[in-house]
Amino acid sequence: MSLLAYSFASGIMLLALAAVYLLMMRNTTHFGFNRMCLVLIMTVSLVTPFISLPSVANSASIVEAENLTLTGVAIDNAIADHDNSIINVIGIIYIFGVCLVGCRTAANFGFIVYLRHNSRRKVTGSLTVRVHSHDKIPPMSWGGEIYISEAVFRGNDVELAMILAHESAHSKQWHWADLLLSNVVTAINWYNPAAWMMQHELIAVHEYEADRIASAQSDDRTQYQLLLIKKTAGTRFQAFADSLNHSSLKKRITMMTKNQSKRSTRLCSLALVPAMALAFVVTNSSCVKAAQQEVTAADQVKHALETVDDNSKGNTFELEEAVVVAYGGEKEEEEEKTPEIATLPRYVGGEAAMYKKFAEVINFVGDINESGYIIVGFTIDAEGKMVNPHIVKGLSEAKNNEAIRAVKQLTDWEPALTKDGKKVACDYTLPISFKTAPVKKK
Repeated sequence: MSLLAYSFASGIMLLALAAVYLLMMRNTTHFGFNRMCLVLIMTVSLVTPFISLPSVANSASIVEAENLTLTGVAIDNAIADHDNSIINVIGIIYIFGVCLVGCRTAANFGFIVYLRHNSRRKVTGSLTVRVHSHDKIPPMSWGGEIYISEAVFRGNDVELAMILAHESAHSKQWHWADLLLSNVVTAINWYNPAAWMMQHELIAVHEYEADRIASAQSDDRTQYQLLLIKKTAGTRFQAFADSLNHSSLKKRITMMTKNQSKRSTRLCSLALVPAMALAFVVTNSSCVKAAQQEVTAADQVKHALETVDDNSKGNTFELEEAVVVAYGGEKEEEEEKTPEIATLPRYVGGEAAMYKKFAEVINFVGDINESGYIIVGFTIDAEGKMVNPHIVKGLSEAKNNEAIRAVKQLTDWEPALTKDGKKVACDYTLPISFKTAPVKKK
């Protein structure tokens, strides 16, 4: 499965679970419970694309010709057409987005490393405080340490105590680990608004949880709220570190003064179960699987194109038990060794006839879970006969032997021709990519 196909399945699950959370849970005051649900949602979205509904393998070993259906992926006669296909363009844009979000996260981490190495360490009770000289950076915590500017550390003792109480709550609850997870999710699903909303909600819940702990330790809750207002200005760390000025100030003060939600409201989280089941069914539906296979097949064919001759061409077709990507490629000998070839070897009846014949003779053997591709090489001699079929790149012995056996059945060839019409021998390569697929219901 390619990263783009994986992200597609992950995004569907994330959308379904995020909708339930936003509609039924975001305004409750069970902050610890909500945090657990958010982490679960993100984790499930990352794991479920690897899980597929069980399918029963067809007991017939020979793939019948009528089970052959063309998919939406086709390799044009020129590589340029393939490289400029919509799937490849989308893939490039997607990878660019992943790299961009990843670079932002790396930059934030790099600045924290910079602060750590350019600060002095202070131990206050059980807390490790890093005092730095950047006054515009608000108090924050990361990896069990609290980062505070020199001005704040030497300022009002009452305010410092409240700030340390807030940031130590973040540190003791391991909120930074949640943020690492959310950054992975947003990098993989950067185009999905649900990923960013879930990250925003997770940060908000962190702040609600820390505010509750810190305000409970303060003698005057109003004084703590005034501190929040005072410290709202400043540079934020883009959802990588727990900063005092993260999240909406109005919402945080509202949550501090809001009555505790009833325990029964936690039952709303049960709605995540049917939403998860629905999303799981959708991601395993035939249309979604076909889209994933189309993206994956395009990646496989591109890889195969880089392995064999640059003039390769062919089609992708789906068999009942496997997705087989097959195309013919011709490799000319160096000009000093053979005459220039004007017409390449051609199967009698064209490519469609070759693919039909191949589907009639190929058997699905070996481990049904074994995926990959086999490259079979051979020569079409001047008389149109296949010579020396051999494995260029293989899988298991069973699949290699079956690939050779099936290719030998493709006997009807017209030889290559030079410009003056002379028949000459020419090498030919046939990559065959196997990918398991669920059996179609009749």
